[in-house]
Amino acid sequence: MAFFAAADDEIIELSPNGVVVYSIASPFVGNWKWRFAFQELERRKRLQHMRVQNAEDMVTLMPFAVPKAGFFMPIVAVKTGAGNLYKHVGMRLKLTQDSKDSELPYSISYPVDQRMDDEAFTKDVQETLDQGKNLMAAFKAVVTNDFERVSRYHSCTEYEERLEKCRAELTTITLDELYADTKMVGSMMERDYMPKKESLMDQAMRAMKIKGKSDKGESSAEMIADGGDE
Repeated sequence: MAFFAAADDEIIELSPNGVVVYSIASPFVGNWKWRFAFQELERRKRLQHMRVQNAEDMVTLMPFAVPKAGFFMPIVAVKTGAGNLYKHVGMRLKLTQDSKDSELPYSISYPVDQRMDDEAFTKDVQETLDQGKNLMAAFKAVVTNDFERVSRYHSCTEYEERLEKCRAELTTITLDELYADTKMVGSMMERDYMPKKESLMDQAMRAMKIKGKSDKGESSAEMIADGGDE
């Protein structure tokens, strides 16, 4: 709804500061073309989005298996079109149940496109694997009839409790600051930015290349240097 509102000139005339939406516990919505269109509205300062997600919330990971399988198995993706499905958008506020003493129980990230360097790409792949682990844990709870666990992670009570733990830190951050932070969004909010989509085959080959370097014990810095990005 926010996407359509931000694309409507009459609505924007009535809301010169743009449309701001906070979504909680939402599933995947559109494909990569929709993400690029969404980000274009963000670049024009017509739209801002904060998506709040509990790390273990099964709903926020769905539908997961088909599109993510396409990431690691491009042949499947080419045949089924899986790689074109379901991309999250906006700033993601991920709330965790537990954290180390040196870490906050949340993280904020933004879905950059395929221009990320090897280090960022490695983190993206790891995030995909972590999401897979969370989804498998949720499926296990369903199979064992532990529906209370599944519903708890998706409940308003659980979200409220986790947000309350982060209140002191989160109330010092604004969406304007996040969208202006180049460490968060890179150059993607620059008005003349042109998005780029990397093919699933290229992504899979890149992931395998990075894994091969990692198996040989190379550091992230050496991996980036090899790629010529730094």
